[in-house]
Amino acid sequence: MDGQGFRADNDHGRSMRAVERLAPHRLAPELADRAANALRHRFPDASACTGIPPYQRRMIGLVLVTTMICVLAMPGLAGVIAQLLAAAGFTVLVLLRLIAAALPPRWAPCVELPDCDLPVVTILAPVFRETAILDQLMQALVAIDYPPRLLDIKIVLEADDRETINAARELAFDSRFELVLVPDGTLRTKPRALNYALQFARGDIVTIYDAEDVPHPAQLRAAAGAFAAADERLGCVQAPLNWYNRRHNALTRQFAMEYAVHFQATLPLLARLGLAIPLGGTSNHLRRSALEQAGGWDAYNVTEDADLGFRLARLGYRCDMI
Repeated sequence: MDGQGFRADNDHGRSMRAVERLAPHRLAPELADRAANALRHRFPDASACTGIPPYQRRMIGLVLVTTMICVLAMPGLAGVIAQLLAAAGFTVLVLLRLIAAALPPRWAPCVELPDCDLPVVTILAPVFRETAILDQLMQALVAIDYPPRLLDIKIVLEADDRETINAARELAFDSRFELVLVPDGTLRTKPRALNYALQFARGDIVTIYDAEDVPHPAQLRAAAGAFAAADERLGCVQAPLNWYNRRHNALTRQFAMEYAVHFQATLPLLARLGLAIPLGGTSNHLRRSALEQAGGWDAYNVTEDADLGFRLARLGYRCDMI
């Protein structure tokens, strides 16, 4: 044993079991602090906790002062310059999307691996006050086409979210699943919960799914095949996201179109150009060694996956699309 406790709930009326990861009281504060502050201690300049660096503050201040002087001294010219800068920014964005739409998306090469060559995959699924879709999440994860012995699925729950914990205990999770209870803390964010659960992961690939996700059953095999076909510098592969209720109303159609542009055109173009990819919040598959070298997720950053994509790029890792 590694000092962590387990609890298995077995009912004679069902053949499945749920296992809970319980951190002893003496270890919980240390593990929780590591989840919240490991990146801040290891790479202070890479964490949002430290705020804007002094040199950036000086640059922002210089730009603001210069702008105010220009506006007061030459209001007409300042207006023209502002319009030109805005037009240039929108033009670059439009051109980028036109180029992305004109080029066929380039997906990461994949090899088809036999079951005996597939790596262990850890799925981290953070859930907070989402009892209504917990059953949908379980069914979606159970439907994944991957050898059960190679799946390490962790449902990550906040320790004081009693309603969701009780609902999870009632579900017939099988032995692939583990309920990870994140200790209370002054900081409560998704990346902190992910960092905490990562300490108990056993997979070479770490996959993130949100509670509302319904991933394609073959997605894990595609991710494993992409890593097998690439060198060690491939740090992450991102699967496209879309809305499964895109025909529900006008708003869901707009979201679906925006997601399609972003994940089916823009991100593949960035990957083709070898640029950093702002990862989506879910359906990204990370090489664990690269994730740990990058310091995990930034617990103080609410755009933790986009931030992680850029930190991986700074370390020389590539991100690609599957």
